[in-house]
Amino acid sequence: LFFDRTCITITHIMSTFKCACGQTEAKITGAHPFALSNCYCHSCVAGCRFVDAKGQAEGASTSGTSQLNKDGGVGIAFFDPNQVEFVSKPAAGFGSIKIGEKGKAPRAYSKCCNSSVFFTHPKFYALNLNCIYNDDGTNFTPETPVKNYNRKYAFDPSSVPEPAYDTAPFLDMFPVMKRFIIPWGPKIQDKDVMLDVKTVEVVPITW
Repeated sequence: LFFDRTCITITHIMSTFKCACGQTEAKITGAHPFALSNCYCHSCVAGCRFVDAKGQAEGASTSGTSQLNKDGGVGIAFFDPNQVEFVSKPAAGFGSIKIGEKGKAPRAYSKCCNSSVFFTHPKFYALNLNCIYNDDGTNFTPETPVKNYNRKYAFDPSSVPEPAYDTAPFLDMFPVMKRFIIPWGPKIQDKDVMLDVKTVEVVPITW
């Protein structure tokens, strides 16, 4: 479900974001992400499978936290820049991937354990939903069912569970899109998480 709660003032520390081994960790403030999504498009799913394969490869030091949910969709939680503060980062840095040679949206993974972690825009973080934990250490669970988007572009459309949509409806996308359009508002200041599309690994397009 996409929803926008930026009009509400919240000071409670909701959760911790961390990779499988804990080298990547961020504190998240605010009661909720401003939007949530399970995306089933080829690009998102292929990117996650590519990173997961790194952790499953022979000789890999550890298998990271996948961004895929039990039904094969990619769980994404969107936060404003002032909601996320990284308190530690992997010693080896972040690796990044793009989909196809002409890909424009790099996605990051932690080199320490091959966990999918985020993709960023100057106006928001899009974090791996499976890497978010409540204050008591339990996995973060959204209050309402997360909608499943882009069934039309899924590898197996029949496997996408309800509530499912062929694309992302405009009203659901609005909280994200307005951050692309509106020039003012908080921006990410941490240069380590703003990925360079020129230096990323390429996920081949096979579909």
